[in-house]
Amino acid sequence: MKKFICAGSLAAALFVSVFLFNEGDPDTAAREPLMASTMKFASFVSGGSNATQKAEESPVKTRHLRVTFTHQEKLSDFVKLSPSKEWQPVTVANGVAIANYLLYTDKQSYQLAIIRMKKVMPLEAIMNIWQQKAGLPAADHFEVVKTIKCGDDQELDLYQIRGESQSIALAVHAGEKYTFFRLSGAGLMEEQVLAKFTELLSSALFI
Repeated sequence: MKKFICAGSLAAALFVSVFLFNEGDPDTAAREPLMASTMKFASFVSGGSNATQKAEESPVKTRHLRVTFTHQEKLSDFVKLSPSKEWQPVTVANGVAIANYLLYTDKQSYQLAIIRMKKVMPLEAIMNIWQQKAGLPAADHFEVVKTIKCGDDQELDLYQIRGESQSIALAVHAGEKYTFFRLSGAGLMEEQVLAKFTELLSSALFI
């Protein structure tokens, strides 16, 4: 039984990693189809031990994989957000985000992705996926940079990941599900951009 649980946890972690590492970029049209990523994941898992293969066939493990991301939801189902005209809504094909926005400055563009996830993985494990995507080694602990109070007295924990190639500001709401507001851009994030991000989240109303 322990082998099945470990194998199922590993499979779930790999499944989440595939999606978060291969999220679409609204500035570029090229993207691998979702099925290709799923096939790569299945091939990797099937190459393991017999216990891993049996866990892959388990209905419990399959159920976890199906509910990791809540694609059926709309943004208006869980939060009221009123972005200014600076935040331009965009569509990302096959992305995991429920909503995507672009913010342009004189220097570059920043992408805001709003993602909902079931709590099937520890928060640190999810953040380490984005940490590595930014070109940084995995970390054991992530410090809250700031706590953002929303319009309905709900709170968001703000984290920052600063890599050489990419910077990420991540605001997390931990209700029944994780809600991630992830702002990312190349290089160091401008202070004015972080201020606009904080201002946007301060007006959010969770349903």
